[in-house]
Amino acid sequence: MDTINSAFNQKFDLQSMLKSNDISAGTQSHLARVYSVLSVGLGVAALGSWVHLQTHMGGMLSTLATFGFLMWLSFDQDKANQAKRIGIFSAFCFAKGLSIGGLVEQLLFVDPSIVFSALLGTVGIFACFSLSAML
Repeated sequence: MDTINSAFNQKFDLQSMLKSNDISAGTQSHLARVYSVLSVGLGVAALGSWVHLQTHMGGMLSTLATFGFLMWLSFDQDKANQAKRIGIFSAFCFAKGLSIGGLVEQLLFVDPSIVFSALLGTVGIFACFSLSAML
């Protein structure tokens, strides 16, 4: 019991938790780029889901397109062409948004706050990770 009490009686130092000086500038830059691309992917997937809600374009074809874009991105040999790879990733995210549009539509029918809470939670987590990578 003394071990548990001593664990809770230690001083809490917020500065040591927020300290990220041990991460090199190159690593911070890389993390910032990664989370930026993930944020763009989140936005494009949300756009794809919205397009499904407006036009009902999503379905089996968009699911197959999602798989096709994923395979294209995985097996693409041109790793240096970042603009092309981001374009393929964006197409993957858009097709994924179309694919999950039906689920989003059902969730909006059940309780619209579920979708908004999930969006805020996802954006909040990405924002926290991005800010921690840039500090």
